Amino acid sequence: CPQLKKYHPSLFFDYSKEMYVDKKNWFMSIQKMNIIPVSNWLASEVEQSFLKKYPITPIYNWINHSIFKETIDREVIKRYNIDENKFTIVLVGAIWDVKDVKWQDALKLATMIDKDMQILMIGNVSSPKLLPKNIKHIPYVNGKEELAKIYSISDVYIHLSTEDTFGKVIAEALSCGTPAIVYNSTACPEIIDNNSGFVVEKRNVKEVFMAVSKIKEKGRSSFSKHCRERVIKEFDLKTNIDLTIQVYKKLLKT
Repeated sequence: CPQLKKYHPSLFFDYSKEMYVDKKNWFMSIQKMNIIPVSNWLASEVEQSFLKKYPITPIYNWINHSIFKETIDREVIKRYNIDENKFTIVLVGAIWDVKDVKWQDALKLATMIDKDMQILMIGNVSSPKLLPKNIKHIPYVNGKEELAKIYSISDVYIHLSTEDTFGKVIAEALSCGTPAIVYNSTACPEIIDNNSGFVVEKRNVKEVFMAVSKIKEKGRSSFSKHCRERVIKEFDLKTNIDLTIQVYKKLLKT
């Protein structure tokens, strides 16, 4: 197990091999099964596992774009004391810990951005006192509608995670018309295309900043329409649920 001592840590006893064998036996005992990975990257991982004997049908996660839509609310700007005259970068994570690479990359980016830029860091921060002045911390956002409003007033969303089976927050930001910058790692590059953001080398923060500068130069509005159209085309709730139902119906017929 590559993360035996990391997540969730096995401190004294290593049961990973035993658990693997148990899971393999349980899964392989199922006669009729179709694997539905939420990305093409995850599908390629499944194809390298013992599950490859089953049909594999990738279907993307879906976004409720009736909630995640461009919504400008000036009260949100006041509530979080956001400087609307600055180019705004938004980062979202459940936990920001000093040991995590995304925390380290966020602080490195903060040293590079111009004075007319600011970073909004959303999520629980383990050491808020370590944040520089150009990062504004928003510890908790109450509801999806509120999050959509923050995406809407941001110029770019940056996804600093290096491991994602899909990357739903990326698609949520796009749905609000906000272009995204992602690492070329796991499923993240699948969420965007050339007209909705940039894919950069994994953990290359200098390249992240260069992409930020390009979006700033072009302007958020030059990306917004295509960002929204991409979500409606690829990550629509009804379309992708219908695809999932079709897989079930096909299984029932066999």
